[in-house]
Amino acid sequence: MGYESCIQERENVGISYDLERMEELMSELGSPQDRLPIIHVAGTNGKGSTSLYLEAIYAENYKVGAFISPSFGAPYEMIRYNGKPVLEGLVEASYLLIELAVEIVEERRGEKLSSFEVWTALMFMLFAEVVETDIVIVEAGLGGMLDSTNVHPMPLATVITSIGMDHQQFLGQSRYEIAQHKAGIMRPFVPTFTGCDEEANDWLRDFAKQMKARYRAPMEVSYQAPNIVKLEGETIPLHAPGKHQAQNATLAWQVASRLKKQFSDVSIQSLSDCKLPGRFEKLHEEPAIYVDTAHNMEAIRTVIQTIEESSDINNPSFLFSAMKDKPFNEMMDELKEIGEVTAYCMDQSRSIQVEDLEGLEVNVTKDALLFIQAFIKNHPDETLIVTGSHAFIAEIKQAL
Repeated sequence: MGYESCIQERENVGISYDLERMEELMSELGSPQDRLPIIHVAGTNGKGSTSLYLEAIYAENYKVGAFISPSFGAPYEMIRYNGKPVLEGLVEASYLLIELAVEIVEERRGEKLSSFEVWTALMFMLFAEVVETDIVIVEAGLGGMLDSTNVHPMPLATVITSIGMDHQQFLGQSRYEIAQHKAGIMRPFVPTFTGCDEEANDWLRDFAKQMKARYRAPMEVSYQAPNIVKLEGETIPLHAPGKHQAQNATLAWQVASRLKKQFSDVSIQSLSDCKLPGRFEKLHEEPAIYVDTAHNMEAIRTVIQTIEESSDINNPSFLFSAMKDKPFNEMMDELKEIGEVTAYCMDQSRSIQVEDLEGLEVNVTKDALLFIQAFIKNHPDETLIVTGSHAFIAEIKQAL
């Protein structure tokens, strides 16, 4: 199909953390994003989960679009409509509407757009021109300030879920610098919501004041392990366990509550219907096998906290893989504190390889599926946690 060729030709362009090309492309398209009622979500961890909670809240009674990346299935499935991946035919129809503009901008600039820039433009065009939408949830890809999604002049709300150390080569070497990039999605007079820790909230409050955004203090999280959140006097069981998911759900409900003037027909019970693929998701019984996209230090510590809160998991084993630009040794050291770790070397250049693991006290496998099959056969009463990069978890989910 046409869109597939376009994306494949631009996969090697790499990450473009710069808005200049994207703004030119959207201008060439007539700025379809400006016609969309958008909630823009950024954050080091939790932005995908919070976006899915928001989608669940609105999908019950509204036509809701969502852009949540990366996808665990086909790449186009990161574009969602009414709680499900969008039909591929609608993706192709949307691509035909942006194809000429992509060619014009690339020829004028003498350079290729990135695949993510094309996906983002396609998503905005799909929701503005191809399907009817009442509201659109847009998750930032990286950072915020210069991310390709950050082209809407006046979203309904902006959301920053957490501030942690990740993508430092683009966002800076301190949490303060990273917070500054995330705060770049704020807009004057637009409410901004946060699920961050106290230090980060102080920074974000200051950034909001500078940008004349309407900072909203976080709601208190009422959590009961392993998966209960209490909101407005109601007890809500969540599909995914952990205090961090209670926090994400609380943040999503706070946003929806503040937007009730525009979207009044929302139910707090929608949160209990929301499934979160790849977030401590159970894929197998006897032995129990969970997958979680813990792809940085903060996320690894959250996985450990979730395990420690669970009465069903004792002495877990871990199958782990990560990209080379992550602190993979430190991440594995954290996991070794509570269980045995086996590292998996994916068949892609960005992934950790055997030579990267030399000298480290860790088991290594080059065949994750074979490892899992052996674990199922030999350890029926134990627990395996498969964790690391999104690409790794996508590979495992597809295999199982």
